[in-house]
Amino acid sequence: MGTTDDYSTGRVLENIRKALHVFDSTEGSLNNNEQAVRIQKKIQEFEPRILSFPEATIYIRKAALLIHTFSFS
Repeated sequence: MGTTDDYSTGRVLENIRKALHVFDSTEGSLNNNEQAVRIQKKIQEFEPRILSFPEATIYIRKAALLIHTFSFS
C-alpha cells in the first residue's frame, strides 16, 4: 500500500504508468491471460482523471468528513 509520501510525490502515478506500459507493450501475451486482464483493469482504476471544480469540491468534502469521523473513533 502506498504511503502519503508516495502519493504526494507522484510515485504512485508513475508506478501505475509503468505498469500500464507493460500491459500495452506486451505483444498479446498478457491480453490472452484472464488474470492479467483483471489486474490491468484494477490498475486502470487508479489512472488520474480530470475533475470539474464541483466534482473536486464534493470529493474534498467527503474526505474531510471521513477524516473528522475517524479522528473521533
